[in-house]
Amino acid sequence: MSKARVGATLMVISLAAFALNCGVAATAPGIRLDVGSNPDPGTPSNPSASSDTFADLQLDSHWSGYVLLPPAYKSVPNYHEFTYEVYFYGEDLEKSQALEFDINQFFNGMSFIWGHECRIAGGHEWDTWDNVNKHWVKSGIPCNPLSNAWNHLVIQVSRTTDDRLQFKSITLNGVTRTVNRFDHPSATTWYGMTINYQMDGDSEQEPYTVYLDKVRFSYK
Repeated sequence: MSKARVGATLMVISLAAFALNCGVAATAPGIRLDVGSNPDPGTPSNPSASSDTFADLQLDSHWSGYVLLPPAYKSVPNYHEFTYEVYFYGEDLEKSQALEFDINQFFNGMSFIWGHECRIAGGHEWDTWDNVNKHWVKSGIPCNPLSNAWNHLVIQVSRTTDDRLQFKSITLNGVTRTVNRFDHPSATTWYGMTINYQMDGDSEQEPYTVYLDKVRFSYK
C-alpha cells in the first residue's frame, strides 16, 4: 500500500503547536479535531460493508465531532464484541507523545471507554484507560509503529455479561499481544456507540502528520 496510490481515500490529521490532553476521551465521547479529508466525490460519505460493520470511516463527514453518531434505535446494549481496525501512516512519529484509539459504548447511565494509547515519545508502550479512576494503566506491551511507512492496527475488546470492560488484544503490523485487562464502567448521560482517534504532542509541541486509511469498526 503506497501513500500515493491510496491518497484519494486518506484522512490527513496534523498537529501543529497546540496541545490535546491525554485522556480527554474519558470526559466526552467525541473529540473535535481539525481534520481534512479528500474523498473521491463519487464515494458514499458513510459506506457500510454489512449491518454490523462500518467500513472506510475516514470518508465519513462526521469526523468534525463524531465518527458514529448516537443511533436513534435502542439496540446499543445488545452489542458485546468490538473491533477497531485502521491503517495509519505517520510522518515524524518520534515527535508524537502518543496516538490514542478508543472504542466507546454508552447506555443505561453506564460509560464503557476502551481507551488505548500508544505512547511514543512517552516510552514506546501501550496504555489502557482506567474508567473508574480516570488514568492510564501501563500494559507492558511495546508500541513501536513505523515512521514514514504504513502501520496496520487491530484492537479487540468486549463487554462481559456482568457489564465489565475487557481489553482483549492489540495487533500492530501482524504481531498480536494479549491484554486481557478488566475494568468497570463509570457514570454517564450519553447513549450510543462511538470510536475516537486522538493525537498528543510532545513537550515541545513539534508538528507531525498522520494519515488514516481503511478505518473500520465492527460490532456484534
